[in-house]
Amino acid sequence: MGSRLVGVAAAVMLLFDAASAWAQDDANLRRGVAALDRGDLPAARTAFEALVRERPRDARGPYYLGVVLSRQNDRAGAERQYRAAIRLDPRLAEAHNNLGVLLREGRHIPEAIASFREAIRLSPGYGEAQYNVGLALEEQGDASGAVAAYRAAAEASARDADPRNALGVLLQKQGDGAGAIRAFRDAARVAPADPLPHVNLGLALIEAGNAREAECELGLALDRAGRDRPALARIGNGFRRLGRFDRAIGALERAVATAEPTPSLLCDLGLSLKGAGRVDDAIARFEEAIRRDGTYAPAHYLLGNALAGKREWSRAADSFRRFLELAPRSEQAEEARRRLEICRRELAASRGKAPPRRGR
Repeated sequence: MGSRLVGVAAAVMLLFDAASAWAQDDANLRRGVAALDRGDLPAARTAFEALVRERPRDARGPYYLGVVLSRQNDRAGAERQYRAAIRLDPRLAEAHNNLGVLLREGRHIPEAIASFREAIRLSPGYGEAQYNVGLALEEQGDASGAVAAYRAAAEASARDADPRNALGVLLQKQGDGAGAIRAFRDAARVAPADPLPHVNLGLALIEAGNAREAECELGLALDRAGRDRPALARIGNGFRRLGRFDRAIGALERAVATAEPTPSLLCDLGLSLKGAGRVDDAIARFEEAIRRDGTYAPAHYLLGNALAGKREWSRAADSFRRFLELAPRSEQAEEARRRLEICRRELAASRGKAPPRRGR
């Protein structure tokens, strides 16, 4: 999950008590904010650079310029501008938050945490900074601190599903399935049109053994997913886990149709097709995955299984051999060796001779 920069609207409201009045009085500020609102980053940058030149002691110039540079992926330039804004006015909680985002992205986690905490000190109900410090604490391995931060962010942001989803995911990792389900239900409550909370809730309910409600939540997620490929893939795999292969195929075919499919997604679809008894269609998907990336080992393993199920021993053996070349130490390697040996025995039997015996 990515940290979140404060947006322009929030900055206009929160930067200073008199920000709205200043925005009306300053042409460059007004032009820059308007350009940001419509997504015209070059125009916004020009306006805020002019503001920095004309008012070198005004923290708004470097702050807003930092926002623009962040959106242009100039992280080093954005960091310089946020630090300049903080030097001019250390009270800017939003500048501390946005600086923390850049520091976290640069893997400077302790510094990022310090920046987020300074933002929270300056603005105790600052939900964005609470959420961001939670992400950083989780990366640092401080799970209890992250849980507390996500809870604080959820309390501060009554309509924000992100900290609730993050809380649920972390509680799942800690083995607190009931707590995760409560967090995901809360996320779905505050963002009912967002597919993600329903996906998370559905998958958590599968883990809890509540198949009926899980299917309902996955259905709600599917209705809301549109062309959201990651959501569609997770929904499809959830339906597959429930044995609802028809619904799984529908979700995964929608995911495939959104853009060029990845080998992983094609294999997910192939597994659902195989579960539905459409073995030839499954084989076609596994083979397509291999055409797209011949080094994607799982596709060879799945293809081998499907071909062995059809007693196409020679092709299955080729697939298992290729899998073992690519992933000789994977979790499936020992099973692949066992299945390869079965293929060899079946091939030898079909030719009327015993298979070669291997040394121990």
